[in-house]
Amino acid sequence: MTEWTDERLNDAFEALRGDLSEMRAEMRAMRTETRSEFAAVRAEIGALRTDVTAEIRDVRSDVRHIWPVLVGSYVSVLVAFIATQL
Repeated sequence: MTEWTDERLNDAFEALRGDLSEMRAEMRAMRTETRSEFAAVRAEIGALRTDVTAEIRDVRSDVRHIWPVLVGSYVSVLVAFIATQL
């Protein structure tokens, strides 16, 4: 049977305190690293959102410019088809 003297208990608790302190420091470092990684991901998502918004704006602009040409072409084909039927 092991006898636990006050000195042995103090030594064991000191070792435990040291381990817990080390673990807390590691957890703080991991938390800091995780926060910085999340900040980087947020920045990448923000940049991607900006790029996609700009692309969508360009597509809308292109469609607005092409739409009259498409309608005019459709009308021209329709007029030509009607003319051939007369």
